Amino acid sequence: MLKIIIALVALAAITGGAILFKQNKKEEPRKEEQTQTPATSGDSVSSGSLVHDLPIEPAAKVARKNLADFLSVDEKDILILEVKDQDWPDSCLGVAAVDEFCAQVITPGFEVIMTVGGKKYVYRTDKDGTILRRASVAESDYESK
Repeated sequence: MLKIIIALVALAAITGGAILFKQNKKEEPRKEEQTQTPATSGDSVSSGSLVHDLPIEPAAKVARKNLADFLSVDEKDILILEVKDQDWPDSCLGVAAVDEFCAQVITPGFEVIMTVGGKKYVYRTDKDGTILRRASVAESDYESK
């Protein structure tokens, strides 16, 4: 019985020392956290807002810039609602123009859904945003014209 008590006391001393050591150790931020600021879906999100401020794919950032240029609005006014991984059926991302030739290869990329001015816009991109297509505009756009 005495051996068990001594073993438990020794174990507690060892564990307590390890926990104290771990609590006193300061963790240094990783270098990539110090030097890189991720692109976010909203640059000025107020506290308590429903808008997320998470890092986004670079291809989605390219889509947002394209939409901002197309609509002549500030990129900060465009909210990225969703970025979904997609495998597109061809090099035109499944949105070929009339008489356009598209290589028949599976093209990995993203579907990017954004909103600005109460209207939704859907873009399709390849993985890095070098191929970009505006897939659709919300019905409210067509109704107002």
